[in-house]
Amino acid sequence: MRNPKFILSVFCLLATIFMTVSCKPGVPDDYIQPGKMEDILYDYHIAMAMADQGDPSQHDERVVAYKAAVLRKYDVSEQQVDKSMQYYIRHTDRLHDIYNDLAERLNDEAKDLGASGASMTKEYSQNGDTTNVWRGAQALVLSPEPGVNSYSFSVKVDTAFHKGDNLSLEFNANYIIQDGMRNAVAVLNVKLMNDSVVSQVARITSDSRMQAFFSDFGNIGIKEVSGYFLFLPSSDIQPPTTLRMLFVTNIRLLRIHKVAAQNGGGDTSVGTGQPPVNGPQPSGQPMPPSGQPMAAPVQPVPNRPTVPPGIQPRVN
Repeated sequence: MRNPKFILSVFCLLATIFMTVSCKPGVPDDYIQPGKMEDILYDYHIAMAMADQGDPSQHDERVVAYKAAVLRKYDVSEQQVDKSMQYYIRHTDRLHDIYNDLAERLNDEAKDLGASGASMTKEYSQNGDTTNVWRGAQALVLSPEPGVNSYSFSVKVDTAFHKGDNLSLEFNANYIIQDGMRNAVAVLNVKLMNDSVVSQVARITSDSRMQAFFSDFGNIGIKEVSGYFLFLPSSDIQPPTTLRMLFVTNIRLLRIHKVAAQNGGGDTSVGTGQPPVNGPQPSGQPMPPSGQPMAAPVQPVPNRPTVPPGIQPRVN
């Protein structure tokens, strides 16, 4: 039979550990609690996306009206939201939890809406065999704070990739910013079979559908595909408690096989280094509606740094 004092000591130790863990200080009542704060930020994101629709001349009025509707829904003032966000920015562990929950929520929403890339594939199917090869998160929430400012990815290249393939990284970008610059990038790195590296950069400076486009116009063949999303620190002086968030949603990475023109007709732009008409647009540019003029493509820059220091690629 074990010594009763030993059993009592073990019990006291376990009780002490339990009380230490369970007594972790919560968020003070003066601030909006984490669950409610997450709901407010989620609805803010929806409101900003809705505000981007419609007449551009009335965009600012829609932003004010939709934000006011969110505040009424949760019976809070803008001052309470700002004060609470300042608290969470100072307590980065709690802020990270909120961002992670938001990203998971957006991913679940994307899955519920069937975000499989089928609609995008159908749109480009006239130009060849198109497949969405993205296997990473369907949605991201980024902020300039370390730990939540980047997301890296790496896509497995297999025998389904052909010489002359095009790649189109596409996504929706929506900011929630109190003050300061909209300053983020999406980078698509492609290593070719001759070991040269081409990087296409999409600078995210507004709320829009964005794209980074690559074409293997030399028919060299693709060896590796990787990249990252990065929310850069603001170049202007901003208080550390200024709210700045970027929602990246509906992410696709389309692999588009080149097809030869038939009987001298058809769209021969696929595989020539130029985006097809009404198809993928030049790298780093918002995707304009069909029929609008396209900006000139950004020229690929070989052998540039492919991943910023401190970012480790995650394999999808």
